Amino acid sequence: MVVMGHPRRRRGYGGGSTHRLLLEGDRVSWRKTASALILNRRRIVAILVVVVVYFGGIGGAYFLAARSAASVVELCQAGNVARQQQITLWDHFAAISKAPPHETPAQKAVRLREVASILTYIHHVFAPRNCSQPSKALR
Repeated sequence: MVVMGHPRRRRGYGGGSTHRLLLEGDRVSWRKTASALILNRRRIVAILVVVVVYFGGIGGAYFLAARSAASVVELCQAGNVARQQQITLWDHFAAISKAPPHETPAQKAVRLREVASILTYIHHVFAPRNCSQPSKALR
């Protein structure tokens, strides 16, 4: 049996025995080479680590995606609460606004129309979103 490679040369940690081809006459002994590669503990451990990390990443992504869908609905509901608070605030400002002194009835009618149009716009802008369909709630 002839071993190719320098016998004193050490490759890596294991002496490089798996890197040499074992020759029996003119034929390569693939069985010995394959078994040496398969039984190499470092490679097996490395493959197992890669597989565990890969499947762990898939599981983590699935968990985060499910959690993300729940948080979109929660954020939408919190947004609706904030929108309702804005409407309440603007309605209160409109209610406590005082008329200027010596306002004529025509000026009062114009002012009330402007306040009504502003409140209509605010009610439209801060209208609650439909949280049962998250894709439409984000628009």
